[in-house]
Amino acid sequence: MTNEIEAVVSLTPGKFVGTAYIDAAAYPNADPCYTLGDPIPLSGIIDAQGNLSVTSAAIRGQVLSFTGVVAPDRKSVSLGNYAFTGGCADGHSGILTGLKFKPIDGVYVGTLAEPDSSIAVSSSLTQLSGKPTGFLGVKGTVSYTSSGCTEEFEITSSQLAGRFIQLFLSAKDGTTTSVYGNVNSQGSQIDLADYDVGCNGVGGVGVLNLK
Repeated sequence: MTNEIEAVVSLTPGKFVGTAYIDAAAYPNADPCYTLGDPIPLSGIIDAQGNLSVTSAAIRGQVLSFTGVVAPDRKSVSLGNYAFTGGCADGHSGILTGLKFKPIDGVYVGTLAEPDSSIAVSSSLTQLSGKPTGFLGVKGTVSYTSSGCTEEFEITSSQLAGRFIQLFLSAKDGTTTSVYGNVNSQGSQIDLADYDVGCNGVGGVGVLNLK
């Protein structure tokens, strides 16, 4: 059982500041302790040897704390542990590792498929700096092409943190859809799903690769 925490952080000498989101979680309680929409403010310290100690603000009475060792190149965290205190996550703890993700930037192409149909997808994406919510943003266009539909969407809103990505799309003819999925750490591949069937009732899941 694992917890996955996506975070947008700033590392300066001696200081760690950021916002985290719980993307996927497994807790002993039946009800979720966090939702993806919960921004979790983080603050902590990093000493000269890279030792990290971070504590979150309380969300619904629960506090996340973690420790670890930041690599000299600031691209990973190892030898870490995390623990929740208070709220419905109280007592949940485990091992923590961290990895810095490269920015999304460029043209990504691939296919979304359902059992009986598929759509060719081409997207031009550029990562933006952080928003007040703590998420990073993405701007650009996403084009769908299939035998029964052709649509070019503009990204009207977006959420990006760690591997999690969600794009809200709108076309000139008023068609809207949303897609979400996961980005790999190199920023070269996006696993994507469109369950809103945004191209004439066709959607699906698939993989987009950086050209």
